[in-house]
Amino acid sequence: MGKNLVVDSFFEKNERFLKARKISAVDELTHRECEIARAYASGQTYKEIGRYCGISPSTVSNHLTAIFKKLGICDKAELALLFARYD
Repeated sequence: MGKNLVVDSFFEKNERFLKARKISAVDELTHRECEIARAYASGQTYKEIGRYCGISPSTVSNHLTAIFKKLGICDKAELALLFARYD
C-alpha cells in the first residue's frame, strides 16, 4: 500500500475483510523463503521441508542461513516468534 503499511485481504463467512499492518522484515522474504521459514518455525526438519519443496536438505539449510541473515535473527525460536507476531 505504501512505505509503512501492508494491506492483506481474507475471506471469512463469505465476506471479504481487509487488515492493515506495519511492514515487517518477513515481507522482504521471497515466497519460497517464506514457505521454508514457516515450515522450519513450525518444527519440520530440513529433510521434511526438502521433501515437500523438492529440494535437498542442504539447500533448505542454505535457504535458512539466508533467511536468518535477512531477518537479523540467530535461531529457530526467534523465527517462530517473528512469524507468530507476523500472523
